[in-house]
Amino acid sequence: MLPKGLRRVSQESFDEVVQGNIDDFELEAEEAVLEAIKEFELQGVDLKEIDKTYAGPDGRGEHPASVAAKAYAAVAEATPTAPDALRAAGAALRAQVTGEGAVAGW
Repeated sequence: MLPKGLRRVSQESFDEVVQGNIDDFELEAEEAVLEAIKEFELQGVDLKEIDKTYAGPDGRGEHPASVAAKAYAAVAEATPTAPDALRAAGAALRAQVTGEGAVAGW
């Protein structure tokens, strides 16, 4: 639960503000991110779950955990009797969701 008065913003909204700072004010990516952070914090927005890196002009694409889940499903459907392949795909999925590969804010 958020402390009283704190609001949340989606990753997509944060990325749009960063891109707007670049497009509208001709800021460099790092400066545009810092300005977006400052702007949201002044509005009382909780950014702890937001990935505060520049997504690029084309956005972030598909969440890495979604990609890993689809790969796991494809392996499970294609080779249901190949336990090593399933374990490897499951490990990759687990890493995207809970391990070092996990990306906050998606």
